[in-house]
Amino acid sequence: MQSGGRVLGSSPGNDLVSQIDDCIQQGRAFYTLSFNSSHADRPAECHSLQVQIGQPGLTARTNTGYYDQPFHSDRPNLAARCVTVEQLDYVLAAAGNESDADLARQLSSLELNERLSAQKLSSWTASLRSKKARQALVALADVSAFLDPPAAEIPRYAAPDLTAQRVIVSLAVDYLNKTTTKLPNFYATRTTVRHEETPQYFDASTPVDYQQLHAAASSKATVLYSNGKEVVDSSGAKGKKRKAAAGCLLTYGVFGPLLGAVTDATAGGLTWNRWEQGADEPHAVFVYQIPAEKSRYRVGGCCLPEGDGTSAFEKNAGYHGEIAWWTKKKLVRVHRNLEL
Repeated sequence: MQSGGRVLGSSPGNDLVSQIDDCIQQGRAFYTLSFNSSHADRPAECHSLQVQIGQPGLTARTNTGYYDQPFHSDRPNLAARCVTVEQLDYVLAAAGNESDADLARQLSSLELNERLSAQKLSSWTASLRSKKARQALVALADVSAFLDPPAAEIPRYAAPDLTAQRVIVSLAVDYLNKTTTKLPNFYATRTTVRHEETPQYFDASTPVDYQQLHAAASSKATVLYSNGKEVVDSSGAKGKKRKAAAGCLLTYGVFGPLLGAVTDATAGGLTWNRWEQGADEPHAVFVYQIPAEKSRYRVGGCCLPEGDGTSAFEKNAGYHGEIAWWTKKKLVRVHRNLEL
């Protein structure tokens, strides 16, 4: 009965055949209901479940309860303090002689509501002598990558008219067509730093405290770009590597193949967004959106509950972002945010 079934009578005089037939008839009319459960605070948290029907005389046979498990969701961290880039500058200036661990802990408790520019990040990390504080600052800046820059850093120039926008995009496409075909073959050392935010959970019977976003591992690999393709040689990679079976995000196309995504964005249509002050001159910033059916990116994982619980899934993932250009046809920045 707890699973939504019936207990058939077994006393003398009960017709089991007719009871089974009645069960079969009832099973032919059903609804599938789903809901998002509340966040569980501990493993195997027991919840009662009841379905009520407004029409009298009807009974819903369904599970009478379920066990929920803790999971890590993207809920806002209420303990984090939102700051502007200017306020972050004050925090760093007031740090004084704080220890590396204390400053890193303080930075990890912050959350930017504006994007930290690459110029400021480079200047501030160079002034920090402590490794953990630098890592915390980089993580803070990376999380802010898809936010708008501070209003003071946005030039007050008038937006170009539609004709001027088309000229900028045309120059960009011309730049891509000429650059992509002339990229030389080269080697590069790719350094990957993996950050993670550890939720509070139970390891067996031991509670594990919540950890804010922090650097968890790093590795280096040699990347060969040859004939428009990217090949990674991780045989001599340094650093602790995560096993593929454990699952992790993989990066590809940091060099030449990235321009293919830019080509997709220009073909899909760019929309004017704003001017942005660069180191030498203003940058023209356009936004774009690629739907899943036209995306070259796929996401996957394991596992779905079908079969024996080992069924993997894979699907195309749409993405959106922004592209910044110099008016001299130079590509400055590309942002991609996968829509998982």
